[in-house]
Amino acid sequence: DLDPADEPVVKDTAPLAPSLPEDADPTETPPLEAPVDPPDVRRTDPPVAPVAAPALTDTLAFEAAVTAAVENTDPSETLILVTADHGHVFTIAGYPKRGNPILGKVVNVGEEEPATASDGTPYTTLGYTNGRGFQNLGDETDSDVAYGLDIAAGRVDLTDVDTTTAGYHQEALIPLSSETHSGEDIALHATGPGSQLAQGVVEQNVVFHLINQALGLINE
Repeated sequence: DLDPADEPVVKDTAPLAPSLPEDADPTETPPLEAPVDPPDVRRTDPPVAPVAAPALTDTLAFEAAVTAAVENTDPSETLILVTADHGHVFTIAGYPKRGNPILGKVVNVGEEEPATASDGTPYTTLGYTNGRGFQNLGDETDSDVAYGLDIAAGRVDLTDVDTTTAGYHQEALIPLSSETHSGEDIALHATGPGSQLAQGVVEQNVVFHLINQALGLINE
């Protein structure tokens, strides 16, 4: 029931996670594991409504948290892993020209007006394969408001809709009560001791073994 406005900024939690007292002896201090989750992980009931603007904002917040973690740790003794547990059915469509707003409608190279699909209506660069679909809520920043509205999946004429606002909910192809996870590979970035093992294509359970190597969670 926490008001989103009262939630901590994820960047501010990152430097606190690995902190030790200044007089602590690192040779006598057990290794620490300090997960830092992006904002959307906390909002799981109901699942977060699929909206591009807050998704991108949360990504920038997570980037700031990773930066704070890097700046407040010693890379010679701290393993930092950046990854996710799944993707979403969040897509990029069309061929928008360079500089076209990522939240905007597709404007093709050499053109000034939005491109149209075969149904004669414009479409956005970003969209979702499934979910509750279109809503035009203006400056509304609480994306979960959509759960109190009717599902509106499918195509909508966006000609007179400002798709760059925080309250614009992207169109979805398949109508569902909430958007689902996807099945594509996700990225794993690493720095610090053992980070050389985070390369190529690996099973997700390998992430545990990278952490175990750094922390010695399992004693054989």
